[in-house]
Amino acid sequence: EFIDQRRDPEMNLVKGGRSSNLLAPSFGGVKKEDGTYGTAYLTELSVNYYAALERLERLCEITGDRESSKNYRLIRDKIGKSLDQLMESDGYYIRYMEDDGTRHGVLGAEKFAYIEATPNHDAVAMGVIDDKLSKSVIDKLLSIPGLYPNDLILPNHPAYDDLDNITVTKHLPPGMWVDGGFWATTQGRMNIACLRVNEFEHPFKAWDKQLKFMQAFRADAPMKDYGQRPWDDKVSIWGSNVVIDCWGVPGGLLRGLFEYTYMSDQLKLRPHIPPTISRYIQKHPVIYGKTKIFITVSGNGEPRMAKANGKDCEITDEGWVILNPEPEEEIVCLEIVCGDASETGAWQPGKQKELKLAENSGIWNLEGFHSSVYPHVNPKIVYNFYTAMEKAGLEETYEGAMSRLVIEHLIARSTRIDMLKNGRIIIPEIEGVPPAIEDDISQRFVKQARYLTGGLIDHLTGKSYWKDPVDPEILNIAIKTGLVEDQL
Repeated sequence: EFIDQRRDPEMNLVKGGRSSNLLAPSFGGVKKEDGTYGTAYLTELSVNYYAALERLERLCEITGDRESSKNYRLIRDKIGKSLDQLMESDGYYIRYMEDDGTRHGVLGAEKFAYIEATPNHDAVAMGVIDDKLSKSVIDKLLSIPGLYPNDLILPNHPAYDDLDNITVTKHLPPGMWVDGGFWATTQGRMNIACLRVNEFEHPFKAWDKQLKFMQAFRADAPMKDYGQRPWDDKVSIWGSNVVIDCWGVPGGLLRGLFEYTYMSDQLKLRPHIPPTISRYIQKHPVIYGKTKIFITVSGNGEPRMAKANGKDCEITDEGWVILNPEPEEEIVCLEIVCGDASETGAWQPGKQKELKLAENSGIWNLEGFHSSVYPHVNPKIVYNFYTAMEKAGLEETYEGAMSRLVIEHLIARSTRIDMLKNGRIIIPEIEGVPPAIEDDISQRFVKQARYLTGGLIDHLTGKSYWKDPVDPEILNIAIKTGLVEDQL
């Protein structure tokens, strides 16, 4: 109800004021005659509100709240029909519209002559518009090379000319921050949008560019100079950079490959596999409830048949594969056969590889792992907790997965060091960017393992924010292995 107060009941579009848009503070409001700043119809707000309402509908259906689901759908339908008011005739959304109809973000206009990518690729990525219009929007974005001069999508092109009330941008030239800088999270959504319309070149080029920064541990967010390099102060102060936002780029690729749509009673997916790939096996599972789904795709083009655990799946005329996992099914192995390819069978996961470490393993006493909050804990204790969980058949629990992840971080650190010594890792050189410091990279693995351990212990001892209940058997294992101190 609070958000809906911002929806104009006549226009059925969402109004926002200063800094209400989703890409940092790049909207300063509309200047009034008295010198104050008012609201406007920001396309990005209506697009995201529409998408949020659709997901709330589904959530309410899952919980059985049909009345709320119906109400959300009615509001969403109104917004969907009104979004046309924010679209230009040649197939793209403007940035925002003032109360008097003045439009900002119109290419070739006398004023405010730019295009903003964010509301456009978000409308496609989040399913706000249909397939035909989605194709038109993505074609428009990709027809403007200035939006991705370094293979990475920028928020806008050319520069904004309506940022007079955003103080920080006055001191930064275009290409540095909200005005033409590169934001990895928006690239993730652009990747989803491109794959939805089977546009493969841009998202994979973008990932190739981002991958080099990540391999070099110089992945920043945002990036300056239109996405060419990280900010100088971070490079000079930090020995390495990998900002969490950067994972949006590969995350968007993975999600976009199948356009997952979660419903209350089924999972819908639609394959978008590049034509250069004749067989795709996804060995990390998609989760639906408590079911893990492993996907294999054979062939190219439209899906012709699909089988889940050997049983035929429905395929709609639009190419959606419908999965209806039974509640008791822990694992579903799905094969989707496309075009004229032959059925070859779904890939089957094996048993999770055991973590076997020697008693004198080099990870037991790593500098930087010990915490002043939990000084009694070391990697060996975490490892003993995990192996005890494994013996008890509890390795698939939250606590089992967390403890395994701690050990995997430390193993990954040691593996990386060995690979560097053997010349099996090539660190990309990035022009104008000094290489990361290897000791700093190694400590990143250790620090993250320490943070994960602290979070696990907080959870086990009731100190975490969510206060999720802990199985008494798991708590007992934690006490016996020394991960948690017995308070009795």
